[in-house]
Amino acid sequence: FLVFESPQDGLAAAKQLITTSGYRNLTVDAAMRRWSGNGYGGDVAPQFKNRTIASLNNSELNELLGAMARREGAYA
Repeated sequence: FLVFESPQDGLAAAKQLITTSGYRNLTVDAAMRRWSGNGYGGDVAPQFKNRTIASLNNSELNELLGAMARREGAYA
């Protein structure tokens, strides 16, 4: 796990990684399972569960990242 200077830096790093070739063609469910080591799946953002990461627009991607951060305890 990495520690970032700020939540914004962490979200920017997550956004950069989640849009790479290792994730972009996966469904959100598959990407979340890979990201979390099978700790969670598309249930973090069920509205996107069956869509690919590449199909999400910037606003949707930010919404997904926020859901991931909440699931991982970044926001109390």
